[in-house]
Amino acid sequence: LDDKVLHTPARRVEWTDVNMLESVYPNPNSDGKINIRWTANSGTEMKIEIIDVTGRVVYKNSVTATEWNNVTTLQTGKYQSGIYLIRIEIGDKNYVQKLVYR
Repeated sequence: LDDKVLHTPARRVEWTDVNMLESVYPNPNSDGKINIRWTANSGTEMKIEIIDVTGRVVYKNSVTATEWNNVTTLQTGKYQSGIYLIRIEIGDKNYVQKLVYR
């Protein structure tokens, strides 16, 4: 390049793993409406369970990815205030998070 300046365009690229849970919101939750942001190949199934402190499954559902970036909205119902676990299986990956109902 012999003392010449070379300018190249820059752009931000974000790489995301397949079958990944990105977020569950709002948390804490007061109305039972939960959004799940996740990535997966089209046709991949996501299984969801909400479990109370006694280990009882209080909500169960499954949805299928329609594109790479997915946002699924669930209407789970209003549960008694407290801490629950949300267990999510996306393809071959499993996730467990704390979910608070007010």
